[in-house]
Amino acid sequence: MKKLLLPSILTALCLPGSAQAGPGGSYSNQIPVSSGVSHPSYNANSGAQNPAGLAFNRGSRVHADVASSTTSFSDPEFGGDFLFGGGTWGGGLGVDARPADAGTMLVGTYGLAAHFQGLSTVFGLGGRTGLSNVEGTEVNLGLLVGPYSRMSIGFVAYGLVGGVDGYGAGLDFDLGRTAAFTVDVTTGTGLDGFLFKPGLWVGSQKLGLTVSYGFSVGDGPAPGPLGGEEVSIGLNLLLGRTMNWQLMYQSIDKLYTGLTFDL
Repeated sequence: MKKLLLPSILTALCLPGSAQAGPGGSYSNQIPVSSGVSHPSYNANSGAQNPAGLAFNRGSRVHADVASSTTSFSDPEFGGDFLFGGGTWGGGLGVDARPADAGTMLVGTYGLAAHFQGLSTVFGLGGRTGLSNVEGTEVNLGLLVGPYSRMSIGFVAYGLVGGVDGYGAGLDFDLGRTAAFTVDVTTGTGLDGFLFKPGLWVGSQKLGLTVSYGFSVGDGPAPGPLGGEEVSIGLNLLLGRTMNWQLMYQSIDKLYTGLTFDL
């Protein structure tokens, strides 16, 4: 309860946001900004972002993507997700598949988020579990405080199963219907190394572009779930009325592209 007191006070000080902000109606959340802590995308059940972003879903969506640690897609990982939501809550279920010499590695992805309007806070839980040729489970807990405000605050605890292995915190500033500025910070449990990653999103309902840059402070390891000490670039484009294309460089992976279909 003490940890929630400060975010609640800060939320009360925030001004009402524009139509860009808030679960279910934000076209700026087609792609994550910065480290995906305070400005995640609605497809946030992959384990790399703040799972509270799942609350941005409204209705049903099908998402398919390909990611690779190389620009030539020499080691592709294929993913598919079913996303759903009701405006104040959302969730996702999916499978990631990566071909390997010992057989295809299958990982199940899942998440659920809910917006508690009385607290002006979204709580989200999301993770990954090995299904075939890979073992282990990773689960993250995330919060978004003031999602309808001009300034929202994000928190993430990474790796709940087996002991938390990192934290993330960030601020997202709504600059109007066409821009947002985000600063996320991630760190390990020793708090002796920090990755700062400011980022900017600009766009409209049809087109969005984000650019972020990460830099480390301190001696210890500073995890960067969405890219590290480098420039991250993301692009999304609305194709027709129901399909959205995403392309990201040094964000979710070295190279990532995906398509989302509204049902």
